[in-house]
Amino acid sequence: MTTYNTVIKEQSPCPSVYWKERFEEASGWVEHYTDKSNRLEDKVQFLMDFIQWKGLSDEYAAFEKRAHKKEFPDEPFPRYVMD
Repeated sequence: MTTYNTVIKEQSPCPSVYWKERFEEASGWVEHYTDKSNRLEDKVQFLMDFIQWKGLSDEYAAFEKRAHKKEFPDEPFPRYVMD
């Protein structure tokens, strides 16, 4: 039982400064992703308005329905295409 008490005494709780730094770091990441999400929402709205303005709603609906992802060897990410 004395060994157990010794182990408990050796452990020290993290100081409040540590948790404050972790909170600030997490808050920074949340702010970054919130800003990125807002920009992407604006971009999607802009693109949807452009599609409607150009009268391409039917073409977009057909593309959305029939397109599939395709890998390209010279590009890092797949793209939606219609074959």
